[in-house]
Amino acid sequence: MNWQATIQDTLLLLFSRLELSCSDITKVKQILSNGINWNQFIEKAKWHRLQALVAYHLLSPEFGEMVPQETEDQLHQIKLQSLARNILLQDELARLLILFQKQNIPVIVLKGSILLGYIYKDISLRPMGDLDILVMPQDLIRAETIALHEGYIHSQNLVNQKKIRQQHHHLPELYNQKKGIILEIHHHIIRRDKPFKVNINDFWLRSQSVDILGARAFSFSPEDMIIHLSLSLVSDLYFHNQAALGRLCDISEIIHIYKSSLNWELFEATCINNKLNSAVYLILFSCNNLLGTEIPLKLLDTLKPIEFDTATAEVFLHRRILDLAPRIVDGLVSFKNIESNFAIISLLVSRFFSSLKIISTKHGRHKVYETEHRIQRKAYWTKLYNILFKPLEFSKDIRLDRWLHNLLET
Repeated sequence: MNWQATIQDTLLLLFSRLELSCSDITKVKQILSNGINWNQFIEKAKWHRLQALVAYHLLSPEFGEMVPQETEDQLHQIKLQSLARNILLQDELARLLILFQKQNIPVIVLKGSILLGYIYKDISLRPMGDLDILVMPQDLIRAETIALHEGYIHSQNLVNQKKIRQQHHHLPELYNQKKGIILEIHHHIIRRDKPFKVNINDFWLRSQSVDILGARAFSFSPEDMIIHLSLSLVSDLYFHNQAALGRLCDISEIIHIYKSSLNWELFEATCINNKLNSAVYLILFSCNNLLGTEIPLKLLDTLKPIEFDTATAEVFLHRRILDLAPRIVDGLVSFKNIESNFAIISLLVSRFFSSLKIISTKHGRHKVYETEHRIQRKAYWTKLYNILFKPLEFSKDIRLDRWLHNLLET
């Protein structure tokens, strides 16, 4: 690689898996014996949504004596908080699924809710923020009506609700204030304005029956689950890298657990037929390079786009996956059809300053997002500092934006 991972990054990458090899354990012990800044490491683990998995590994007998008591207490608290939150979310999900089932509304459970029971087994290991489900377009309004009847409310104003219904692949998020739970009801897995096109009917046909605490539902096939999580991560990386490493871990563990039964030929055909190969390849490349995920080389060669530059991709791994330095701009800056420097500056300023308002209004003002709002507002002042006083770093980010735009949008 063209960059050197920090000690904290190296340790976090080692912990970004359910099982540690003997070699992994030796490397971890060597790092811990040299000492680390525990507070910084735990905060970085939280940023990447890996704090519960980190706690699981560090509290194991192999490393127990190497962890300070204060940090050990903090890790126990992290594990208990994750367990309590996930129990609440899974119970609520099962309750809603039973209500949908009574109305003959089939539901595909998405993201963390399905990963808990079928990938991570121990439900404390993968923190969840909200509930994500997919229903068929014709069932969308009925599902929303049931949720509203069960105490959920819209957290956005009517203007934002209308925009979301027109532009997004899900309804405006619903919030249960009493339980502190956010529910997103999807009708597709990709926003309408993204270049990725997916035949969602095929995903439904390949879906598999699952049981969530006694409630009947469906999940994507493992192949489609990898595709969905990859596209979701790529879409979010346009704006931020929060939980990026944790989400790569999700994908890597699916591949590891189903490695003997994955239909890679079907996976390849789905990616190519839906023109998803660039986006999916970028995520598989990231899993392979950062986590050592075993992916067939033939598949990688087939999916690899002509525009893919390995050296730039390694900068992407550093700047967009691991680095906590905030992004310079929101979204990918496209320089297509921009003829003057003034127009470029106007575009960047517009993206930069509009984001402050977006952060405040995107999710409404309920307490669930207060911490995230605080972190991201603070990040924008750092962005402004970087623009004014670190022009070379700013230039690198813009070049990376251009590469990503050419790779994903064309």
